[in-house]
Amino acid sequence: MSERAFGYIRVSGNSQVEGDGPKRQKVAIEAFATSNALGLEQIFSDLAVSGTVDGLDRAGFASMVVACESSGCKTIIVEKQERFARDLMVSEVLFEELRKRGIRLLACDRGTEDLVSAKDDPTRMMLRQLFGVLAQYEKSSLVTKLRVARERAIAAGGKAGAPPTYGQGKSLRAATEKRILDLISQLREIGATWDTVALALTNGGFEKRGGSTQWKRQEAWSLYGRAQARKAKQPTV
Repeated sequence: MSERAFGYIRVSGNSQVEGDGPKRQKVAIEAFATSNALGLEQIFSDLAVSGTVDGLDRAGFASMVVACESSGCKTIIVEKQERFARDLMVSEVLFEELRKRGIRLLACDRGTEDLVSAKDDPTRMMLRQLFGVLAQYEKSSLVTKLRVARERAIAAGGKAGAPPTYGQGKSLRAATEKRILDLISQLREIGATWDTVALALTNGGFEKRGGSTQWKRQEAWSLYGRAQARKAKQPTV
């Protein structure tokens, strides 16, 4: 008999309810359950509920926890960690609620790693919290990024010059690129592989030049190498 599991879907805004978000998450959860021999019994959802809302204040999440306790189901599947919660403090509170009840949380893009049990593993806990911080940063900076994009579009005109050096300058984009470089350096310092670095950038929603948020290990490696080369050329004081 396969292990039982529940699915959980969340989207933030009313406009997303009518979009492909809920359907995409449902398809991903069902495919994950099938490929990992999990018996998906029910999918709970919180539609038009912000990721900053505490879990037990979400009707769908609260119902799911009650169902877990009454049925003995000990596994929850989400499409991505950020679908569970985008605010770091909220996600930590939710993880603790599940941990106390012996419920594990699986994200389709993280394989069979139990996000909840990372408390006893310092490296896994750091990575889990890092993903939470990145999601929270992206949420809080979205309005500013949209405003800057509109201003740039209004001011655009004439021929574009050579692209600025990556992570250099005073623009919002340069600040984001510097955060990307800092994150890469921090992960490498603790021994993260290039695959892990690429995954952290992708899960954090960091945009590459061109708009994509899907990172490859070679791209992270290349940015890091160029930044290190520039740093080596800087004169010492």
